[in-house]
Amino acid sequence: MSDAPSPRTRFAWRSFFDRSESAVFVFGGDRRLRYANPAWERATGLSFAKFRGTKVAANRRSLSPIAPSPEVWAGSEARVRRAAPDSTTGPPWWDITFVPLLGVDERQVLGVIGLLTVVGPSRTLPRVKVPAAVAAVRANHAARYTFDLLAGPSQVSERLASQARAAAACEVSVWIHGEPGTGKETAARVIHHNSPRRERAFVGLPCGGLQPYILEGMLFGKGGLAGTPVVGTLYLNRPEELPRPLQARILGWCESAFGPRLICGSTTTAEELVNSGRLVPAFFTRHAPIEIRVPALRERLDDLPLIVSRLLPGAAEPEAIAALRGYHWPGNWRELLDVLAAADGQPLRKDHLPRVIRERLLVGHTPAPAKPTPKLDEVLESVERRMIAAALAKSGGRLAEAAEVLGVWRARLSRRITALRLGGEPPSGDET
Repeated sequence: MSDAPSPRTRFAWRSFFDRSESAVFVFGGDRRLRYANPAWERATGLSFAKFRGTKVAANRRSLSPIAPSPEVWAGSEARVRRAAPDSTTGPPWWDITFVPLLGVDERQVLGVIGLLTVVGPSRTLPRVKVPAAVAAVRANHAARYTFDLLAGPSQVSERLASQARAAAACEVSVWIHGEPGTGKETAARVIHHNSPRRERAFVGLPCGGLQPYILEGMLFGKGGLAGTPVVGTLYLNRPEELPRPLQARILGWCESAFGPRLICGSTTTAEELVNSGRLVPAFFTRHAPIEIRVPALRERLDDLPLIVSRLLPGAAEPEAIAALRGYHWPGNWRELLDVLAAADGQPLRKDHLPRVIRERLLVGHTPAPAKPTPKLDEVLESVERRMIAAALAKSGGRLAEAAEVLGVWRARLSRRITALRLGGEPPSGDET
């Protein structure tokens, strides 16, 4: 006898759930959405008719918040709290209880029932009272970190500023990559201070510079940042240096209702780090929708006059600017700031530049003085010496044979040998 419910039974439970005030949805064993009642549509702002039969991985933006966790598909119940997707009627976060539907052997999962509860009336972040001194510091930072800090006459700089403007206009996560010292954190601060998140704090964490337990305590320990709504943007410098469990925990905080916006910086892309196993996949699949490459300073040499004018007063010497543009800048922005610090707030001169730049690019490019032209007699004498020495070596020191090789009389060769002081008298028996 079949264990499948009869049409009458199926109609009964569907009618019950349709009238229910609880938001209910059902995934089949193939992980496709098979049912959602009207209360689910009201709670989520989504249409069941639109997503009916959609596999949960096929639409991450709308269906990922209601995706059953792996342990549910393994046969265990679970209760989770997740941020709602962006929608006109969606709530701030949801509490979802997943109940697996097991087969006869209790190992086969035939489907999953989800019960969704709306928590909170809106996604609006709670207001935080900010002291006047802190507000003044934030205002100064906002005035400093403008898009002009990234822009410049070079094409790569204009592209960087344009990408930063697009990132600041939305709330999604951002992945920034580039060589060490190119200013990835500066780009992250520009995005933060020109976005709605600027009313809250920017927190930058050097993931490779601190022990993981210290970072975990700062974020999730007693009185940690994760327990407060003050963080607007969380910047992770090289998140691949963190242990994978801590990576996942940070992502869970950023995906919560009042979690911060996540911006990451690294020397390579999120996809490459995920493929190498150093980063959990969610960093690429959900937290790198905007990817920005910060160009190296050697790609922005046309920006150097503008950069110097922003950092130092007065007009820089043309020779100093030419030297800066001729250098390859392996340390990028960080190295440039160290070089300009030698000017101590004065107009830049070539004397302020370090020796490696000044000597190699200024002195090294000066043409060396031309050597004096040798006299004709000196050249002829040098050639004659080499030819006579070679002929004597070939003839074994016999003057007659050497003279024949050179095509001169023996007496003349003897006189030239004496004049050039090439040796003593010819050996005996040389007349033969």
